[in-house]
Amino acid sequence: MSLLGSAQIIDTVAAGKQNALYYVDNNPNLIFNWEVEDGTIISGQGSSSITINWTNLAGIKQIKVYSNPLGSCYSDTSLAYVLVEEMEDVYLPNSFTPNGDGLNDFFGPILNVAFIKSYSLTILNRWGNIIYESNNPNEKWDGKDTAGNTLNGVFLCLLNITKTNNKEIYSKKLINIIN
Repeated sequence: MSLLGSAQIIDTVAAGKQNALYYVDNNPNLIFNWEVEDGTIISGQGSSSITINWTNLAGIKQIKVYSNPLGSCYSDTSLAYVLVEEMEDVYLPNSFTPNGDGLNDFFGPILNVAFIKSYSLTILNRWGNIIYESNNPNEKWDGKDTAGNTLNGVFLCLLNITKTNNKEIYSKKLINIIN
């Protein structure tokens, strides 16, 4: 949550951040109109607070709010900036539970797909056989082998990513399926 300031960076968020809240002091005698650069206002337009979903475009983004007194054509403008940063980190969980309860049923890295140039996820069993492969960063593994059997135990995960800035990320990790 951020208080809208005067032409300063008021917040730093990761690209793709959902439900970021920004506000100004509320005055029931004012009408508020917001403008957001490269973000989507999902609620609050016309009020003293808005919720924004930031796009996947990194950079310094401008937020403006115009406050008009009821029945007046004059307005006051507040201006601030938000630093939207490319999400550098990739989080790779070490276990998951594909038991159909709706919690941790799928495995895959948590990352910002907007900055991915190439992607490869491979899961191997303890004998080195490939159990799962994907080149789609939006796909997650359901914990089943190619025959559709739900697996249990420890597996090797190989992750290769090349980002749009040509930075390469390689991870080799043991993961545990718990049923």
